[in-house]
Amino acid sequence: MQSLEDVRKANRLSLEELGKAMFSMMINPNSDYEITAKDSKRIADWTEGYREF
Repeated sequence: MQSLEDVRKANRLSLEELGKAMFSMMINPNSDYEITAKDSKRIADWTEGYREF
């Protein structure tokens, strides 16, 4: 499990951008605001596409 804050910092996303990514991919963090490594990779891939657009 990875912290959302760590994922946000690693991908250099704003809180708004992180929210867009999570909403568009329907990612639901657990009660400690952690997501799986697979979801972290999905956000990284989304970020790459988002920046190219």
